[in-house]
Amino acid sequence: MWDALKVYGPFALLVIAGFAVAAHFIKPAPPSSIRMATGSPGGVYATMGEKYRQALAADGIDVELVETNGSMANLVLLTSEQDGVDVAFMQGGIGSQTDAPGLVSLGSLYPEALWVFARKDRVAPNPRDLRGYRLAIGEEGSGSAVLADDVLTTQGMDEEAVERVFIGGQEAASALLRGDVDGAVYVMGGDSSTIRELMLSPEIELRPFGRAAAYARLYDFLSEVTLPEGIIDLRRNIPPETVTMLATTAALVAREDLHPAIQSLLLRAAKRIHNSGGLFATPGEFPSPHFVDFPLSDEARRYYEKGPSFLERYLPFWAANLVQRLIVLLIPLVTLLIPFFKFGPPLYQWQIRRRIYKWYDNVRDIENTARAAGSDGEREQCVADLDKVQGEAGKVKVPPSYADQLFALRLHIQFVRNMITNGEIQATALEHRKAS
Repeated sequence: MWDALKVYGPFALLVIAGFAVAAHFIKPAPPSSIRMATGSPGGVYATMGEKYRQALAADGIDVELVETNGSMANLVLLTSEQDGVDVAFMQGGIGSQTDAPGLVSLGSLYPEALWVFARKDRVAPNPRDLRGYRLAIGEEGSGSAVLADDVLTTQGMDEEAVERVFIGGQEAASALLRGDVDGAVYVMGGDSSTIRELMLSPEIELRPFGRAAAYARLYDFLSEVTLPEGIIDLRRNIPPETVTMLATTAALVAREDLHPAIQSLLLRAAKRIHNSGGLFATPGEFPSPHFVDFPLSDEARRYYEKGPSFLERYLPFWAANLVQRLIVLLIPLVTLLIPFFKFGPPLYQWQIRRRIYKWYDNVRDIENTARAAGSDGEREQCVADLDKVQGEAGKVKVPPSYADQLFALRLHIQFVRNMITNGEIQATALEHRKAS
């Protein structure tokens, strides 16, 4: 046991040291819960957040949904040190890496069109001109309000030309239907019940967006899209003609220190939720690594290039994550076990055999002394020395697998003793002296 410990002990310590170094660099286990900023209650982001919560719950991750006024509030929460969130839905054009260097994108999720609705009884010389309108642009601080205000200001319609009313969602739709406002602006996808309600209302019309192509060229986060004739309701032919619109994209933005395993779960959920397409997206187009304001995370870039890892495809989340973390620990283990198995057994064998073979030097020296002896007394002393060596060799402890070598040593000692006592060594010595 002691011999094995002396041989294999240093290797074991080396393996332990390798594990310690690897454990220092391995990422910790993913958290069991995260916080996600969504949007206003009943809004598209809030509804979408619930879908993500259910998707991650299937893998044992609890998602706390934080309702907000929209993208601007989400950006503040993402960059907040206290009571912040880990991930949030963000409208394109709201922030950038310059404003928030600690954030990364997990990709764009779907197009969000800029819908401009107006009452049909509100006479305007130019249907694209909203001057004199009382316009609901979304809740203050929301992405809709920010984008609508920027677009209106860019067109030269300041607050004196167009009165901004900071209400959104169903509240803005109800106000528009009652006539409390002349128009309403929404930035969202086409599957909203609010959008469908306004599109089907005989009192409301969807205004086309003039110079959409110019805006798309001037702003990277904007693109020109079209709403085909009859796409909302073919029987009633709504809209009655193809409408040119502007669109940005909704994106999933996270803190850069969000665990890669959680990022992977979010990306897989995004694939299931947004892959089917919609009014402005073809199936399979989203989620996408394009149309993002923040740089893609390393995990997102790997996911879009290669898809889910082999382990993620065939193992549950917890098992795939555990195996991936163990692989990092196995690398130093395998590296260190190569010399362990290559040099350990030979060293152990040498350690045991050395305990036996060292007595052969004594036996050889005694035999040489006996051959050179000139008297019976000297030879008797050699026999006594061999008896002493025989006794010491009998005390040597070796594993049972090496017992044959120990008994071979004792037989060789007895062989030399018999040669001396039988006079064979003496006769050999006399013949040698006569020949010389």
